[in-house]
Amino acid sequence: MWYDIYMYHFLINPASRGGKGADIWKKVESELVRRGVSYEKTLSRSSEHIREYVGQLTTQPDIRLVVLGGDGTLNEVVDSISDFRNVRFGLIPTGSGDDFARDLGMSKEPLVLLDTILRDEIVRRLDIGTLTYADDQTSRRFAVSSDIGFGAAVCEGVNRSKLKKVLGLVGLAPLSYLLIALGIIFGTPRLSCDLILDDEKKIHLNSMMLTATMIHRYEGGGFMFAPDADASDGRFDLCIAGNITVPKFLRALPKARKGTHFGIEGVDHYLAKKLEVYVAEPMWVHTDGEVKRKSDHVTFTCEQGVLNMLD
Repeated sequence: MWYDIYMYHFLINPASRGGKGADIWKKVESELVRRGVSYEKTLSRSSEHIREYVGQLTTQPDIRLVVLGGDGTLNEVVDSISDFRNVRFGLIPTGSGDDFARDLGMSKEPLVLLDTILRDEIVRRLDIGTLTYADDQTSRRFAVSSDIGFGAAVCEGVNRSKLKKVLGLVGLAPLSYLLIALGIIFGTPRLSCDLILDDEKKIHLNSMMLTATMIHRYEGGGFMFAPDADASDGRFDLCIAGNITVPKFLRALPKARKGTHFGIEGVDHYLAKKLEVYVAEPMWVHTDGEVKRKSDHVTFTCEQGVLNMLD
């Protein structure tokens, strides 16, 4: 078997899914021991710890890196990989939203996923996006999606709130996104915005509510903002809500659970390898639900098929 040859490096977020991440790891570790797999485990302590660990590990060739965590942990990992060519990547999702795993149709059984990972067959080569802030040219990668506007404001609210953790204990974490979203809709500023797609197509919005830059179909715990997204085609699926009234946005939001929101006037779909966004005033920006700051000028670029996925 392949796992007789390679060392598998497991990075575990024990606090994920309300602390259930640690229990899931125990089950996985027992199976590793039973099979006689060579492995090393690292429990994440902070985002800085993840970045340092992954950055150093992935300078080495032929690394098998398996993550037990949610989309937030995944974001820290993909943003820290030194060289994607060195890495075969596996995920056992233990988050509360798990939009990455939802889109890929991954099994919810950890040992089923482990069995697939240990076959060591690359079955997907997935796109990775990069967000760049214009003011200081700092950047951050993302694996699922990145938004400026309403979606990022919701993520910022969820990250501050204890609601997600409480609802996660009873398996209702996605509900926290919806409840907080409803509270933010009326408070999100309506700002003029200019979008430039692939350095050519220009779109002006007198009032921008949401610009979602999607690699996968879902974000926010199951909102299908990009129902036709292909995570390996080298292009973003853009969901842009602009020049839209609050009543129409309230109609569109629940429809996004099933991906039928593009039928609402003011909600539009585009494809692009690159997107540049200029907003009249700084708005919240997220990458895979992680919110670091506001910005009024950002660029999104897509890199095709760089994440070698064992799934």
